Amino acid sequence: MAGNIKNSIKRDKGSMLIYLADFRHDYLPARNYTPTGIGYIASYAKSVLNNAAEFQLFKSPDLFLNAFDKEKPDIIGFSNYIWNAEVTNFVGKYVKQERPEIPMVMGGPHIHTDKRGMEKDLRNRSYVDKYMLFAGERSFSEIALFINEKIKYGRKGNLINELRSKIIDGCFSIDLETDMLTGNCQYHTFDDLDQIPSPFLNGYMDPFLERGMCPILETNRGCPYSCTFCSWGSSSLGKVREFSIERVKKELDYIAYNFKVQTIFFADANFGILGRDVEIAAHIRSLYEATKAFYALRICSTKNFSTKIIEIGKHLGPLWIPDLAAQSFNSKVLENIKRINIRTEDLPYLIKELRNHTNLVVTAILVGLPGDTYDSHLSSLDYALEIGFEGIGGGETLMLPSSEIETEKYRKKYGIKTKFRLSEGQYGIYHGKFVYELEEGIRETNTMNEKDMIKLRFIRAFFFLSVSVGEHRPLNPYLIKMGLKITKVCEQVAEEGKKDPLLAEIIFWLIDQADKEWFETKEDVGLYVEAGDIQKDILYNNKIIKLNTGFAAQIYLLEECYNTYYNIYSRVLHEMLPKHEAATIKEYLDLCRKRNFLVATLRGKPRRTFRVKLNKKTLRAMLESEYLTQSIVDNSYEGLEFSIHQSAADYIEQYVKDNPEKTVLDIAQLLLVKQRESFFESNS
Repeated sequence: MAGNIKNSIKRDKGSMLIYLADFRHDYLPARNYTPTGIGYIASYAKSVLNNAAEFQLFKSPDLFLNAFDKEKPDIIGFSNYIWNAEVTNFVGKYVKQERPEIPMVMGGPHIHTDKRGMEKDLRNRSYVDKYMLFAGERSFSEIALFINEKIKYGRKGNLINELRSKIIDGCFSIDLETDMLTGNCQYHTFDDLDQIPSPFLNGYMDPFLERGMCPILETNRGCPYSCTFCSWGSSSLGKVREFSIERVKKELDYIAYNFKVQTIFFADANFGILGRDVEIAAHIRSLYEATKAFYALRICSTKNFSTKIIEIGKHLGPLWIPDLAAQSFNSKVLENIKRINIRTEDLPYLIKELRNHTNLVVTAILVGLPGDTYDSHLSSLDYALEIGFEGIGGGETLMLPSSEIETEKYRKKYGIKTKFRLSEGQYGIYHGKFVYELEEGIRETNTMNEKDMIKLRFIRAFFFLSVSVGEHRPLNPYLIKMGLKITKVCEQVAEEGKKDPLLAEIIFWLIDQADKEWFETKEDVGLYVEAGDIQKDILYNNKIIKLNTGFAAQIYLLEECYNTYYNIYSRVLHEMLPKHEAATIKEYLDLCRKRNFLVATLRGKPRRTFRVKLNKKTLRAMLESEYLTQSIVDNSYEGLEFSIHQSAADYIEQYVKDNPEKTVLDIAQLLLVKQRESFFESNS
């Protein structure tokens, strides 16, 4: 369960009590990150209000509700994102019903930014007294100062009315007297981001870090790109502003020398866009060598694929899996989503250079983008592998209310039709009420129908296991070198799998779920979750599960199924490749199986290091496909040595031990939380 924090300074008599919440459903383990956003707001407001206010920060809806029932605050602030919109809505309504006089402020990107859409959103969330667009540090502090003055001088009688009617730059509300939308978009940024005190250095994040949550850090803010599917592309957020490098280093030092955090997440839109990011990377590596307090980084790389990324890769090495998110390699699609200013011709060189220093390089390809077709999507996947990407993420394109792609004009232009679905882990029971989050995703455009999307879903599950999870990382470069398309291999394996009784059961589960997971309307979802024992099935019986990870988990859990999967893969490759490659195919597939540390752990036979001797032809094939370097081949006379990072092995072994029932959902969650790290032993 997530935690909350009380300010270490004892609350002065007459000071305000302020609750700030960045909720996350915490019934499942895959979503544990520090609430850094509300930490910034509390830190800046504290610097303005001093001892006039005490802050309590929350991630857990349960702990917030318990605290609220025991002690009522003077102000409440909520963060509003796609992953917590409904639980925040539930808590907000409950609080307003219990204590309507408490001012409630909300901020975050999950709101329409056109006035018509914003007014509709705020009327649907009538408990919200002020909505802060963009970053909220200054806006919230001004709101808190206004409320403090009212409390201080005993003028709370019409506080809610006065707050709603007061114009605060960058905020909107429904004025209770005029019943009209009021506010403006005059957002004032900080010229010096260091004016916002660090929520790490002042201790606000300590309780969350102590619980093992991954720290979310910012080294800069803003994004110069305008991708239509993303809310980072807002014109008001375009200019890149920096926290000082000295502060960034201090935050990293504080975390590394005081906590064991597994993974550090950077929330920058484009890490590597600034020259100083190379110096930050060097500092991160030195911290790792000194402390071993973490073993993985999650970083959104700069979208112009700058060569600075190579220098960053040299420093970070295997700590980082570079994610150069392309979204598509179709020129028309890139034009439609306004990524035409992002150079893809530099990618092959960058990938090759990065692979000299990091374990692998990955990208993301989204399904259903305007202009994409069934064939062009598969072509993007294959092209990504052919130029050197070794892992490919992505998935369905989701609609964010502050993005251009979500607007009615954009939907009409590209024939976009959407549906709604429940999301794995995004639900819980609070005060006896089942609360769930919804995703709105593209299911049809004027270039791709839903039938094609379901067919892609079927192939993508096999692709996910082979490529994204990394099951066949050594094998795929060889297959590409031999002229095969990995998507065609996956398609053929999938078709052959339908003929096997054991694998067919999982495949038809996948096809059935791909068809049933989407609903026409939000109301249809509501009717579904209210029927029979559905809520119980969702909470306890794996009813809602991400299809890719659920598919992979089922194959991993059943030894006979895993064996069958490999037998079919072998048979398909023998049919697609010349007979004289038979011995090489066998050695590749045997190696792929041996290096799967997760499967070995599930079978009760984990080993962190092993050696394998391969024949000269296989070694030559690995060299020519660039899976191995010449130096590794030259030193392989005693066999290739494979090992897994100690921290990764510790985590996997402990997770399996802590989940003795080893359900499909258990393993799917493990695959989800560690999807950009490794379950496999590496030769590097």
